[in-house]
Amino acid sequence: MKFIIDAQLPPALAQCLVRLNHEAVHVVDLGLLDADDRTILQHAIEQNCVVITKDEDFTSTAFWRKNHPAVVWLRIGNCSNQALLDWFIPILPDVVRRLQEGERLIEVNLPAQRAGLRQPSFKRAPAGWLRHPHDAGYTV
Repeated sequence: MKFIIDAQLPPALAQCLVRLNHEAVHVVDLGLLDADDRTILQHAIEQNCVVITKDEDFTSTAFWRKNHPAVVWLRIGNCSNQALLDWFIPILPDVVRRLQEGERLIEVNLPAQRAGLRQPSFKRAPAGWLRHPHDAGYTV
């Protein structure tokens, strides 16, 4: 799977995804660190990439565009790079499976109780987040 990692997330996430046999690049490596969301989305469309972001704006901006890219929205807040990887990498196979099944928006939400960065659970995303009737979205 091909991923673009947005600016609020560390380049270490892209590096880790590459080690796990995915194609991944951070916006800084694309020269898009200061680019607006629309520019990043356009690049994702052109390169057929999934955007991984912490930016809520992507969840609405992406779905106004025709042929929008899939978006994985990480809602973990501020944490160390290692804590992010320790939390996200174990659920990555499930996220990838959902993307392969056609999901266009996946919210990965750290539970309010952060005890030990426990694993999140899946639930259906609110229908209002989806801009096209054929899209499905899940929260993780």
